[in-house]
Amino acid sequence: MDYFQINKNIINFNCSYGTVPKMVKEYQEKLLGECESNPYEWFTKTYREKLDVVREQLSSFLHCQKCDLVFVDNTSSGANSVFNSISFHKHSAIIILDIAYGLILNLANKMNKLTGCYIHTISVDIREVHYLPYQISNAIDMLKMKNYQVDLVCCDHISSCPGILLPVKDIAKACLLKNVPLLVDAAHAIGQVEINLDELGNHGVRYWVTDCHKWFFSPKGAALLWVHKEKQDTVFPVIDCATIGTKGCITEKNSLQLSDFESRFLYLGTKDYTPWLSVRKAIYFVELMGGYSHIIKRNREFTLKAQEKLCLSFNTQSLFSDDTIVSMINVPLPKCVSSSLIASRLMKALKELYKIYVVIYEYPCDSSNFYLRLCTQLFIQDEEIDCLTKAIQILLPLLIK
Repeated sequence: MDYFQINKNIINFNCSYGTVPKMVKEYQEKLLGECESNPYEWFTKTYREKLDVVREQLSSFLHCQKCDLVFVDNTSSGANSVFNSISFHKHSAIIILDIAYGLILNLANKMNKLTGCYIHTISVDIREVHYLPYQISNAIDMLKMKNYQVDLVCCDHISSCPGILLPVKDIAKACLLKNVPLLVDAAHAIGQVEINLDELGNHGVRYWVTDCHKWFFSPKGAALLWVHKEKQDTVFPVIDCATIGTKGCITEKNSLQLSDFESRFLYLGTKDYTPWLSVRKAIYFVELMGGYSHIIKRNREFTLKAQEKLCLSFNTQSLFSDDTIVSMINVPLPKCVSSSLIASRLMKALKELYKIYVVIYEYPCDSSNFYLRLCTQLFIQDEEIDCLTKAIQILLPLLIK
């Protein structure tokens, strides 16, 4: 598709770093020009007013109140804000999943070192993802019996490896019944699934953070943090800074009516705010491509067909049920890919010989062990799947000698 800047000589099956459409990049450059043409006006007024408009659009899009939604630079900074807001101690417990992204594990380990809190890890069986709410509920009960106070449960909305949709609403309900706050790492969510944050909040989600650059066609440096009202008083940005001006300096008051929570995240120093503002053009691009629901439907249908096609080609069978699949393919590789060494050689050969970028991961509960994870964004078509299939069929006999 000519809407994107991707090098036509590569095949990009990895959406983790995102892909910005040309029109969104051009809009960002226009914003940068506005900033440099009048920096004072930009930082004291222009970007603030523009950002308020973007948050208004997003609140409608994500079905939430604007005052509960703020911008952060990435999911990492948003999750850090959440962890920093909780007073963990040696009798605290944090529940995480064994498929959690490294960010969550790192934050939990950090809090363990600083406060002595306990980390409880739940193993996820991809064949029984629907059982997760019961596992979490039982874990909370078990930890309470051991005199731990469960201060936080963390789960993915859509996990990275494996790339699957988790039953977030049911997990939230389980946490709400136990009066335990839930943080949802939704880095991959916006752009892959329909999202209703007010509904998720009613069911028990207390913190939800997503990246706009992965699946939502926005520049790097644009992410969203949603916090339930009952938790907003203690959530602060990871960077502490002053408002514009110093003591005794006369500043103009802006006309925006913001809550304390919104105000804290409005100005994080003299930085580039154009990635945040460019989300407005990303929304326009989504509408141009047929609308959010259309893109989700197209990508999911394509993903399911491509996954089936690849499994047939490799004579393997995925253990993932269709209701966990959104826009990421998880294909078991043939059993000849029997070690991390062979898997890494395959990834390297695909990149260096065929310019094909994929992720291969190991999942121990499946006897096949090594899975191919592919992101199927709009620019991925049947011919890219065919090129990948042929490349792997050529490479495998050479790599296992």
